[in-house]
Amino acid sequence: MAVKPLRLQAKQVYAYVNSSPTRRVQSFDWSSNFTIDSVFELGNAGIVEDSISLVESSITANSNEWGTTDLEAMMFGIYEQRNIRGKSATVTPQSTISTLIVNAYGDGGSWSSKVAVGDWLQVVRYNRWPTTNNVDYVKVKTISYHTGKRANIIRCSPTYLLSGKPATSDLVTLVNKYTITQDTVDAQPVHFILPHRYSNTSTAMLHSIILPRCFVDNLTYRLDTGGAAEQNYTLVGEEERMLLGSRREAQSIAGSFMSYSGATANFRIPRYSLAATGSPYISYADSNLATLKRISHTSPQATVAVRFGSGLSLDKNAQYVYYFSNKTKKGYKGLTNITSGIGKLTKGYMRVEFQKAAGLSEKLLRCTGVDISIPLTRESIDELGESRSVGHPLEGNIRNEVTLTFSRNDLREYAKMLGSESAFDAGTLKEILMTNLKAVKDMTILVKLYKSQTVFDSTTLLKTFTFANCNFIGDNVTTPISGASGLDLNFSTQSLSIVGSGKPPIY
Repeated sequence: MAVKPLRLQAKQVYAYVNSSPTRRVQSFDWSSNFTIDSVFELGNAGIVEDSISLVESSITANSNEWGTTDLEAMMFGIYEQRNIRGKSATVTPQSTISTLIVNAYGDGGSWSSKVAVGDWLQVVRYNRWPTTNNVDYVKVKTISYHTGKRANIIRCSPTYLLSGKPATSDLVTLVNKYTITQDTVDAQPVHFILPHRYSNTSTAMLHSIILPRCFVDNLTYRLDTGGAAEQNYTLVGEEERMLLGSRREAQSIAGSFMSYSGATANFRIPRYSLAATGSPYISYADSNLATLKRISHTSPQATVAVRFGSGLSLDKNAQYVYYFSNKTKKGYKGLTNITSGIGKLTKGYMRVEFQKAAGLSEKLLRCTGVDISIPLTRESIDELGESRSVGHPLEGNIRNEVTLTFSRNDLREYAKMLGSESAFDAGTLKEILMTNLKAVKDMTILVKLYKSQTVFDSTTLLKTFTFANCNFIGDNVTTPISGASGLDLNFSTQSLSIVGSGKPPIY
């Protein structure tokens, strides 16, 4: 066993959402506090006792904005992943054909219904070496179904080949092709796993932290000309599990629902994944917690029986099970060997537009910053007999707030909102009344992020924010004695669409 570190440093800590490693996360903080109810009684001036109930966890994740919707999809629980059948996966990197044989078992659909020719896939290494072959981006050339193997054969474009043969329980994910809407945000909880290594180079774990059943309650974006491009999340959870000793090598594997009878649910996990061979620890299905009773191996998948409380209602069409195992991995990867590409998006990668009609939009001049806030107010649903909440649904409709910041020069932004920019340019517009601006409704604001700093076209577009039906709710003007005047235009909308282009931000 390695010598224990004096203190943990960033390179010794990983951050996984469910079973997927995060990228470009700059910091991850959490705090856990007990809910305390002070008990009083008549005739006593002091507190009789403090009754301690739930554990409340508050999580904050700060990330660079680098042109992908993957992190949003992870945080809202819609990030898609499937397992490669490691013993059947083949690759010849020097050849023009690089092949993935992908497991087609399990409810929730097979690869043929999820992946199309031309899509980008991300191969995440889970059981290779600790610092090499961590992630490959490949582009789908052809897809065919192999009846004998009961699997999908995915052949990759010769320009983007795998760097090595996929190993057991490596994961394949669909890259950057997620759409986040106002409906997406009221999603299933996600589980964070944070393994801590003994040192920067060691593959042995010191311990692991699990923060289960976490819900996003606020998401903010900040883009400005100072170079900052970031997205920040706050989440609420109810527990903090600290695993050490024989359970310190925590991991998570997604499973598919099979059947439910009485108080026992059966779900399916890949036969060749570590979850099928590891010692079971704990499982979450939807919002329900259970311990695993047994694993029965049936080729080519393993069936896991989980005993829950009676009366549990489950959706058999949802892939909902996350299983934590104490099976030791073959090594955790250092995440520093990735192509640098775009470290984070800076001012040259961003563009803000007003859209007047479908397909017709105009770039906003002198826009120096965009602030986006998506607050999600969640209600804690409790019930008698349960020590933790049953769920954290949204209390009501979301209301997004968008603030556009300008270097104040003239009043053309106001004229544009009123549809009077032609009169403004001709010098015939004589007056703008703030009371008239209250009628500005149903505007569409587009924020586009590009891979190229100079060419703004669909071939370089990575990510698009669309806020339709925006209402103008006010402005804020600053005129400091030390510098230039500034202008903030504030908008509000319930409509939200964040779309990934399907291209990886690096390759």
